[in-house]
Amino acid sequence: MEQKSNNKNKAIGGRPPLDKMEKRTEILSFKCTVLERHIINGKAMTAGVTLGEYIRNTAINGNITARLTPEDVKLIRSLSGMANNLNQLAKNANTFGYVSVSESVSELANEIDKIIKLIKA
Repeated sequence: MEQKSNNKNKAIGGRPPLDKMEKRTEILSFKCTVLERHIINGKAMTAGVTLGEYIRNTAINGNITARLTPEDVKLIRSLSGMANNLNQLAKNANTFGYVSVSESVSELANEIDKIIKLIKA
């Protein structure tokens, strides 16, 4: 390749410039412990990518599960109680016959459906 002394007439070569949407210009920083840093570095090395690439891909493609709200915890506890009631109804059905508990089972099933819909919402 020919080198010219004048910058305007300099030989063009190398990688073409990226457009503004592809060029990474934004900087994000966060703090972590030494142990967390070693764990993240180890995961990046295992994946065979750079630390920045690993963090970027994890942040963009990773899934974070939201914590349960106190209301969700109450709903789950009530479901647990309903499971105990359902177990007692099953025992009564085996002892006294299914017809004797059919109405109670239907009511309990409707309550369980309502709570499950609230949790999913």
